[in-house]
Amino acid sequence: MTAPPDSDAAPDSTAADPAAAGSADPTALNPAAWLLMLWSLAFGGLSAYWACGGTWLADKVSEQALAMAADRIWWFMLLLWLTAVVKFGYGVWALAITRPWGRRFPRWLLLLGGWGVGLATLGYGAVQLALSAPVYTGAVVYANAPDRATLWWHVFVWQPVWIAGGLLVLVATLTFQLQSRRSRSVAT
Repeated sequence: MTAPPDSDAAPDSTAADPAAAGSADPTALNPAAWLLMLWSLAFGGLSAYWACGGTWLADKVSEQALAMAADRIWWFMLLLWLTAVVKFGYGVWALAITRPWGRRFPRWLLLLGGWGVGLATLGYGAVQLALSAPVYTGAVVYANAPDRATLWWHVFVWQPVWIAGGLLVLVATLTFQLQSRRSRSVAT
């Protein structure tokens, strides 16, 4: 037999307010992190596809990349798998800042990782774009430069994808920093 409810006890606010019962962690509302997960799946998936022997779009990186992927050169396959793991890691980090299980990691570590990786990714894409664009336009000539069609992919696809990934990481990190600070101050 159960005891009758204690009339002096405070009512359960989640039972009285359905919106409070369904309310999510405020850090889950991070559109940049969710877009980063899609970026991670697409970009990491392409590297995994190449590592599995696929060649679609590999010629748009370089003819050498296409040849090494087609010939299944072991160190290049290993590099592709490592690249895929790193790219999928972006999505895992984005999940960590949006899901409750991510609270197992110290906030400072998630922020440090986000700011560091975001700046590194943005910098990588920007530097590569700054190096590729002058060659594409003909302002700089290199003897071993890829053909113009391959350079087009670097200038208008690959490097902008890296830049977009870096910006997504930075915006997701800033959003997480503000939301987690706000949620910590509300909790105290």
